[in-house]
Amino acid sequence: TQGDRETADPLIRKLRSVLTLLPVTPKNIDAALTAKPRGIEDRVQYECAQDNGMAFLVTRNLKHYPSKGLPVMTPDVFLSTVPRS
Repeated sequence: TQGDRETADPLIRKLRSVLTLLPVTPKNIDAALTAKPRGIEDRVQYECAQDNGMAFLVTRNLKHYPSKGLPVMTPDVFLSTVPRS
C-alpha cells in the first residue's frame, strides 16, 4: 500500500547508502541453476557473494543456502556480532 511505501522508501535509501551492490554475472546464474538446494534467487545471491569474496551472507531464510562453504547467518546473529557503542 502507499502508506507502506512511504515508510519503506526512506529506509531503503538509507540502507542503500551504506551497501555496495554486487554485479550478477552469467557465471553466477549458471552456478545457481545447477546448485542444490535450488531456490534460484537465493542461490544467485549466494553465488555473487562467493564470487566477490564476501565473508558471509545475511538472510532470514537459512534453509535455501548450503550448509558448507560461505557462512550464512540470520540478521539477529549478524547484529549480535556488531559492537554497540
